[in-house]
Amino acid sequence: MIGAALTSCKEKAKTQEQETIMDKGLRIENLDTNATPGDDFYRYATGGWADANPIPDEYSRYGSFDQLREQNEKQIKELIEELGEVQHENGSNAQKIGDLYKLGMDSVKLNDEKAQPIMEQLAEINAASSIDDIIRLAGKIRRYASTPYMGFYVGADDKNSSMNIVHLYQSGLGLGDRDYYLNEDEKSEELRQGYFKLINEQFKNAGYTDTDAETAAKAVMKIETALAKAHFEKEKTRVPELNYHKIGVATLNDSVAKF
Repeated sequence: MIGAALTSCKEKAKTQEQETIMDKGLRIENLDTNATPGDDFYRYATGGWADANPIPDEYSRYGSFDQLREQNEKQIKELIEELGEVQHENGSNAQKIGDLYKLGMDSVKLNDEKAQPIMEQLAEINAASSIDDIIRLAGKIRRYASTPYMGFYVGADDKNSSMNIVHLYQSGLGLGDRDYYLNEDEKSEELRQGYFKLINEQFKNAGYTDTDAETAAKAVMKIETALAKAHFEKEKTRVPELNYHKIGVATLNDSVAKF
């Protein structure tokens, strides 16, 4: 009896060990064994997984962090909608959040008002006549989560994780990547034309005449193209050594004094 029990325990432990090894090993179903490794190793190594996990049509990329973001947004939406369903103390955070959400979802009101709620900001931008004005406006706009010209955040020093520092990075491109502005292939040209059309329509929505909207859209494209020429290529942004230039506040002030 004791011998049988010991044998049974050994067999069970062996089976569990084998399952553990299998869990940590290569999953054959994630491969595409119909592909030739020498011709397309990526397809051979990941084809099965890619077929089982297609990228949703509305995304250009999709991974675990995108799934987490979707889950978080869903939960936040549910919480906000709950706040809007009941009456809260006037001036409380709950009342402000609920009212702001309902205001944003009121498409009838938004369509009626058109660009009126932002006319004050547009007038201030139109009145800018100097570099100092532009810099002041850039700082003001940054409060609304936009990043004109440059972006920044506070995070760990890449070479000293025990210290948080301010990180500055290139920004200001509506298309996201310099190549979209500078490449001369047919696809890039098509994207630029579509982007120009979008900007042009946005200016019209803000009350610009057709002529003024086109002029403003051309100015935007000119500015963003100039910024794109100064941006790192995307390949360089992936090289840590090329993106680490730690300097002191005094040196930064000398480099970008007006900002």
